[in-house]
Amino acid sequence: MNLRFFTQSLIDLVMATTKKKGIDMISHVNVRMYRMGTGDCFILKFFTGETNNTFTMMIDCGTWRQTDDHKLATYITDLKAFVGKTPIDVLVITHEHKDHVYGFEVCEDLFLNDPDFTFKEIWMGWPENDNADDKVKEWKRDYGQRKKALKLAAQRLTAIVESDTEKRKLKKCLMGWISYKFVSILLLL
Repeated sequence: MNLRFFTQSLIDLVMATTKKKGIDMISHVNVRMYRMGTGDCFILKFFTGETNNTFTMMIDCGTWRQTDDHKLATYITDLKAFVGKTPIDVLVITHEHKDHVYGFEVCEDLFLNDPDFTFKEIWMGWPENDNADDKVKEWKRDYGQRKKALKLAAQRLTAIVESDTEKRKLKKCLMGWISYKFVSILLLL
């Protein structure tokens, strides 16, 4: 997705939401991005005037790499200090992949056990929405069935490859290939 289009769409959405609350003009936006491994987390603070923070939005909080678990707490602690004790108006979960939500799982205590760190609303992508339409429910069902079939196929393939007979066949095949390449190289010399 085009980042400029995405940013403008977010700003338009916030403008519409703040207008409902009687806030007319956003003067500027302060964006903080946490690059947590191969995942992201954004905090957007929308202001009217120089210092009046009128709307705060958090977008996602995740990483793919479990080696980053210890770093996540540091990011979340900094994020909380940046936000302060003002509740976050909207938490946006773009979709429920690990690189977008893993931080909520790993740092659950940092999110749940702090009464000063709260969210007024949670917006989720429509496929993750519990009130999704019938087409989305059908996709989820089909995806779940395909995922189970793929897992079963992977287990069967692993069992075959790990059997002694298959290991011997693979070794023989590889040795033949290596011998062929070695002879080919010698012939070129």
